[in-house]
Amino acid sequence: PPPIRSQDLSSCPPIRSPGPLARSATAGQLSRSSSAAAAGRPSQIRGAGEGGAEAEVRQLREEVRRLQREMDRDVMAAEIKRLRRENEDTKRENEELHSALDNINPEELDELDVLRHDFAKMASVADAYEAQLQQLSAQHNFDFAPLARPKPKTEEGKKEGERLREEEEK
Repeated sequence: PPPIRSQDLSSCPPIRSPGPLARSATAGQLSRSSSAAAAGRPSQIRGAGEGGAEAEVRQLREEVRRLQREMDRDVMAAEIKRLRRENEDTKRENEELHSALDNINPEELDELDVLRHDFAKMASVADAYEAQLQQLSAQHNFDFAPLARPKPKTEEGKKEGERLREEEEK
């Protein structure tokens, strides 16, 4: 770290934290000690042995690390709490879905499959008839407009169905 300049610390009050420098060192003395240490001269702080400033800096760094770990634990505890709530909500939703599945009769599902198949077959027959009618209308000079049907199971089909329903309501 860069050396501490005396003008940076001249307005600081005396250090009041526990440790060997707390009783006698002022910010100015620490500044002079830091510059002396940077220049390779012994510290001039009263009551501080050689390396006293370094010991104080080490203590402060350890305190910062301890506070950082404590803060990290608080953040992690909050995240764990949020995830547990989310987990409980998901479990509850899962139970509701399972209870809804329990009420479905397998025979009804089979009937739905048959109806889907029949609908697809009838839609293809209707498309073939509309194509024939368009050809005949072009040959015999009459207007033919096929019925607008939404395409099932697609976004385009859903939008088309909504548009047709809105037109019918008007």
